[in-house]
Amino acid sequence: MLEHIYSDEYFNWTKFESIVKSKKCEYENASPFPHTLLDSLFTDSVLDDVLNCFPPIESDEWDRRNDIGVQVKLRTKWKDERDIPPKVLRVIQILQSGRFVRLLSEYTGIDGLMPDYWYGGGGLNQILPGGELAVHVDGTLNDEIKMYRRVNLIVFLNKDWEEEYGGHLEFWDSEKKWCVKKLTPSFNKIAIFNTSDLTYHGHPYPLTCPEDRSRKSLILYYYTATRPESEIKFGKQHRALFSTREELGI
Repeated sequence: MLEHIYSDEYFNWTKFESIVKSKKCEYENASPFPHTLLDSLFTDSVLDDVLNCFPPIESDEWDRRNDIGVQVKLRTKWKDERDIPPKVLRVIQILQSGRFVRLLSEYTGIDGLMPDYWYGGGGLNQILPGGELAVHVDGTLNDEIKMYRRVNLIVFLNKDWEEEYGGHLEFWDSEKKWCVKKLTPSFNKIAIFNTSDLTYHGHPYPLTCPEDRSRKSLILYYYTATRPESEIKFGKQHRALFSTREELGI
């Protein structure tokens, strides 16, 4: 029943294991904070199935955020596996498997990572034309599982994405003085990055894709029981802290 979890027919385990073994230092030393963008780990047809499971825009399955200048986006309201379409759950089960999470811990250098089986804040995400997500540091404590968020994983699902559409995931320096890196949200690319009070990231410019397109992704988070003091700047527990474009001077 769960044979897909460890099958190379769905996910390229050999490639991922090779990346973990050979590029761990590259990940940990990336600027402005540890991150990577991995390409084509999933079989394209597996992610095509995820795309086909996105609810209609008008569906009440979406949690709608409409705070202009901060976040204008849609996110699924999953509570447990019963809410998740089977073909989406298949992908999530791979990314939450013991094999994947052990490798992720090794790759990021963060021992004891755990997935969130209650899906707090994760799920399918969609940003429509004009939508945005201000540069921010993430909230720290997951109130439901009582653990601290340490790693973000984003599977981008946007085919034939043009640079002029915008929607880049931006990584900023810890003082919010400049954008150090921009990642294009192209189909079958996976962004992985450590998250702390020092890891400013976001999609601060309104999306400029055609009206019949949107920026789609699947987002998952990974947690540990504690946070290191070196990653704490705004107190041990807080919600996401946003910086508007005006505050950034952009």
